[in-house]
Amino acid sequence: MPQYLAIVAYRCIIAGSRRRRLDIQVQWYDAPDESAVRASIADEPIQSYENSDGEIVSWERSEVLAVEPFSPKHSGDEVVGFIASIRELKGLV
Repeated sequence: MPQYLAIVAYRCIIAGSRRRRLDIQVQWYDAPDESAVRASIADEPIQSYENSDGEIVSWERSEVLAVEPFSPKHSGDEVVGFIASIRELKGLV
């Protein structure tokens, strides 16, 4: 089965208030195609937990920034990358 890497941004929400924090993850998938990767990401539930102050912290999916086939040929090859302006990234928060 083909392999893919996805770059996914998650927005932080604490006690119901959106914060200016992003968790940007590179995730690995075995999937038949890119659309299956995107569907899998869309089906993920929001991750939440209680912090030390008793507030609920949630990480809501903000954006799938990239999905690319994962098939490196040589050690050190770039496997996932994207170019974005500061304005594009600022809009995710």
